[in-house]
Amino acid sequence: MHYFVYGQSPILPYTKLQFENFFPLWSHITIDSSIIDNIKYDGRNHIFPLHNKLEAIEKGGFVYTVDMAGLYGIEGGILQKRNLKTGDLIWKNVFDRRIFEYHEWPQKLWISQDGTINVLSFKSIDSYPATDLIFTLLQVPVTWSIRKYNSETGKLINHIFIRNSSFAFNSNEISNFLFECDKGYIYMKRSITEVEEYYSIHKFDTNFNHVKSDTTWLNLPMELNDILIGGVLPYDGGYVSFDVKAGVKKLRSYSLLFWDKAFNVTDSVKSIVLEDLFSDNPSRYFLRYANSEIVLLETMKFDGNEFVPTGYVLNHKGDLIQKFNLPQKNGYYKRSYFTTFSKKQKCPYIITRHAEDGYGIEIYNVCDSLTYNIKAKTFPENIAVTPINAKILSSGDIILSIQQAKDTILNGRRNLYNQGLIWLVLDGHDLGLVSSTIQQTKSNQLSISPNPTHGIIRMNNLKSPVSVKIYNLNGQILKSFTNIENEIDIRDVPAGMYIFDISNKTINERHKIIIIE
Repeated sequence: MHYFVYGQSPILPYTKLQFENFFPLWSHITIDSSIIDNIKYDGRNHIFPLHNKLEAIEKGGFVYTVDMAGLYGIEGGILQKRNLKTGDLIWKNVFDRRIFEYHEWPQKLWISQDGTINVLSFKSIDSYPATDLIFTLLQVPVTWSIRKYNSETGKLINHIFIRNSSFAFNSNEISNFLFECDKGYIYMKRSITEVEEYYSIHKFDTNFNHVKSDTTWLNLPMELNDILIGGVLPYDGGYVSFDVKAGVKKLRSYSLLFWDKAFNVTDSVKSIVLEDLFSDNPSRYFLRYANSEIVLLETMKFDGNEFVPTGYVLNHKGDLIQKFNLPQKNGYYKRSYFTTFSKKQKCPYIITRHAEDGYGIEIYNVCDSLTYNIKAKTFPENIAVTPINAKILSSGDIILSIQQAKDTILNGRRNLYNQGLIWLVLDGHDLGLVSSTIQQTKSNQLSISPNPTHGIIRMNNLKSPVSVKIYNLNGQILKSFTNIENEIDIRDVPAGMYIFDISNKTINERHKIIIIE
């Protein structure tokens, strides 16, 4: 049985995507001829997938998606509202932002408390030729722009932007953040060239009129050297920012701050704690996720052959809850295209691309060390599919955006040319996002007790002996047993969380076991 998705794209007139094992609850290809008829398209479409910002928001039984940052050679985007259960289209709004040669590039999507849909964009200060080349260069003066849409009809309500040119910045800068707050907006700008490190915080009213400005200084060395910006993220209690500075006296200094909703710093993690945590001095840092309990960070360190990715789950005090590496294939680490977090499972999920036996994607459950391989194939020619973004819904299902990209060789270098984008929803039960492990969902025959344990565990309802392998959360095997009929003595295993791989001719299950002192 196969699952097919049909659509059209600018490069190939007809595209068919085939799923061979995991079947989406629903899916759709964003681009079709009706969408691009009235939008300028010049074919220059070489944009690395990680630079694209695509978002999905769940609210009231509907999902809102926006495809952003110049996909398909279009400077603009496609805003859609769909039924969350069926995927039926309620409305769509296609916007080409090359109006009067002034460009806009969508960056973010959110829903206000009154239900208004907001699309935040970079708006060019000056006019430029109507071409994707400007977007590719990403070095033009821009300001913030917000387009507001009615969530029921999809019609444009208002378009506001900052008119004061003193707040302009270059579109290739990653040090600018804008958030909606009580009675207006907050624009945070991170210093990038000064010796002293700080955030300048500017308050604007609901019409983008400037109200006041302030400065929050960071406890980082006052020496001119490289800074590495991890980013700023909102969470249900406020905001979190992560900054790194490469200095002279210390290889790295760190700032991890927690802000309230009025953008006052309420707490922080000491730099010495993070220096100890990142003692291997990675070269790249990413702030992936935050909620009221944890922060998910990711680093990359070049080992002379490849960048080795490592993930960290911390509480707000800086205590390490979990450390993990991305899965490997043939001795090499797979590059993470997206790392997200399940609040229900309290577990990170990593989404990568694979090209073994045809193109596809893999979803990796860090806590259970389970990998879900989703095979996909495109017609009339086989084209790479790359995961771009993902969001775990309240139901436990996951909405995922996949970009099709044509694999080509140009001047000896491999390139991916954007072709089409697919939104699909996958069943959370099938991916272990609802129950603690996918095996526990499928079988109630085997049970393990007690859990947590002081060192003796019992396996109940076994009909024949099993083999047991014990892994730590980094995927390293610690102990192995054979011909187990009931109990295992693991009192020599240190306290912590482990993965038990249990198998015989009829059982092949993995369970999380916590050992306490």
